[in-house]
Amino acid sequence: MNRKILVQIQCFVAVLVIVFSCKDFAFADREPLQIAAPSAILVESQRGQVLYEKDSKKKLHISSANKIMTALITLENMKDQLNTKVTISKNAVSVEGATLNLEVGEKYSVEDLLYSVILDSVNDSAIALAEYIGGDEKGFVELMNKKAIELKMSDTHFTNATGLYNEQQYTSAYDIALLIRYAVTKYSKFQKIFSSKAWPWSNNGKVLINSNELFWSYEGVDGGKTGYNDIERQTAITT
Repeated sequence: MNRKILVQIQCFVAVLVIVFSCKDFAFADREPLQIAAPSAILVESQRGQVLYEKDSKKKLHISSANKIMTALITLENMKDQLNTKVTISKNAVSVEGATLNLEVGEKYSVEDLLYSVILDSVNDSAIALAEYIGGDEKGFVELMNKKAIELKMSDTHFTNATGLYNEQQYTSAYDIALLIRYAVTKYSKFQKIFSSKAWPWSNNGKVLINSNELFWSYEGVDGGKTGYNDIERQTAITT
């Protein structure tokens, strides 16, 4: 079974799609792709073959990339310790953007925080994980950029764990494809989280719902991640 990755980035929406197919995808038998986005790429994940690209190395600010890298670094460092409890700090609860309104001193499992980062794209959970693993967010970002170099994400630089806009932070469609391809093939737990439509929040009975609307609207979509920032606006990554 072939898995193909399509990353499409435009001013208002960034979409990455990993499509599962039992046969090769052939452009010769189809109408040429009409991509309005300024940057796009289609990659077959098993061999890494680029099947289509359009300015795929153009540097843009795509907030979803940060959360995916945050989840990846967390999984690589915690591995079989996902039940470990993380204490929420004042810094985590004061972060801007989307949050779960966590409270200082509350304790949540690494697993719960991971699901909330991917499904709900919340910043307080991302900061909590970053502080626990990196000592502080700065230390965690160093791990993020080290991993980006390891994965040869040459058009990527991270400045935070959340995806909040910073003019010195950027990535590209090509680099997101590298990141997703590595994460879903290397870690089955990442694929499981990425493919979850919902997750029961342990402390109060709340259920986290995957915010990627394609997940609920199109047959065959089995995973995804959404994000938002004031510059590039909404982004979506879908498998």
